[in-house]
Amino acid sequence: MSKSLLSHASPRAFDLFDARTLRFPCELFCAEQVVPGSDYPCPIGDMTPCRVVHEAKLAEIDTKAILGGNAARLFRIENGCSSR
Repeated sequence: MSKSLLSHASPRAFDLFDARTLRFPCELFCAEQVVPGSDYPCPIGDMTPCRVVHEAKLAEIDTKAILGGNAARLFRIENGCSSR
């Protein structure tokens, strides 16, 4: 993967409950810098967190990265993660 110009930027957090909101950090930083998170143990009420990623209609490679590939790379998990 190519190295992002912002790969050394400090982490940013965005509340991503809407596809338009998800596209913003993908366009600003690039999708390989986006990793989903949660407010656990505080319930956020989103029972289908992958829905927003699919509704954003990003390129397939970006969708796969956000739904597990980026986390696998970050945590050095061999064989990556698969998305549904």
